Amino acid sequence: LTSSCPSSSANRERQATISAPVIRLCLAAVALGRAAAEAASKGTPPLREAFSPPPPGPRLSCGRRPILRAMSSSADAGPSTDGPLFVDIGANLLDPMYRGVYRDKARHDPDLDDVLERAWSNGLDRIMITAGTLSESREALKLARKDPRLFCTVGVHPTRCGEFGETEEENEAYLDGLREVVRDGAADGTVAALGELGLDYARTQFCDVGTQRKGFLAQLSLAEETGLPLFLHNRDTGDDLL
Repeated sequence: LTSSCPSSSANRERQATISAPVIRLCLAAVALGRAAAEAASKGTPPLREAFSPPPPGPRLSCGRRPILRAMSSSADAGPSTDGPLFVDIGANLLDPMYRGVYRDKARHDPDLDDVLERAWSNGLDRIMITAGTLSESREALKLARKDPRLFCTVGVHPTRCGEFGETEEENEAYLDGLREVVRDGAADGTVAALGELGLDYARTQFCDVGTQRKGFLAQLSLAEETGLPLFLHNRDTGDDLL
């Protein structure tokens, strides 16, 4: 899903295809398979040992239908199909480029509507908008509700976990904010997953490892509470994420 950057003819050629989402899904499946095999051969990794789920209690309701079923059977999401759905599960539609802004400079008029129309007309069936902070989660939910074919995530990217704050009070307040967005989006099935969350040791200049781990574990607790699937980010972490 590319915007209309006037300086790149390659961008204009890619606008007429949906190959990138399909490739991304295939690579994700391969990566998950490899990760599962490595985890099985090496035993329980350190980070999993650090995560202690909360005691059993009332689970936050997260919609009337599992997200995959909601994606495939939404009555308002266009004509039904007996074949596979093509779903872009990682669309950064909140990027400023869709408002025509590149490196803080306006280059063209906002064109998100045009981008989405090209995606639908070229065979894409559903799109999941990726959020990386609390404010982006709210924005993603608002955008996703404009079209029944759009869904979104709620969560904090590892390089932005500093937003949780430094104190336990700040951490809990931020987590409560995420929980509120999940509850809102779960009512109509628009929220599809928690994320983008995980660990990124290649870009610790934006957020140190300790802060990333703390933010990741906080969101795992939210996952345990809500039952939502995880949209994970993993870069140069070895076995830590597993």
